[in-house]
Amino acid sequence: MEKFIPEREPDGFAVRFWVFCGERERCTRYVSPNGLVKASETIRREPVPVPDELRERRRELGFDYGKFDFVMHEGRAVLLDANKTPGRPQNLVKMFAAGASDLTHGFEGLIHRAK
Repeated sequence: MEKFIPEREPDGFAVRFWVFCGERERCTRYVSPNGLVKASETIRREPVPVPDELRERRRELGFDYGKFDFVMHEGRAVLLDANKTPGRPQNLVKMFAAGASDLTHGFEGLIHRAK
């Protein structure tokens, strides 16, 4: 893992969060006026693709479920944190609930794969 290197924006800074469960996933880029970007303090967010190099890192680490925090820096993905037990900010519960319903299908896939 690397030191914190936020993506610079005209109105602040950005970081990306990739949440996954089995084959299900969501990857979102959050922009905040603060240098330490927290999902609960964002001014905007947008879905973004997952870089192939992070998919490879996930395989190397053996993660079936989790969250990777990363930024794009000089054209490459920089992994900042790898979480096996991701949480959620209280003020974004409704937004996360919508995405979580899709991730539950990932658990089903993991169960079928384990049989």
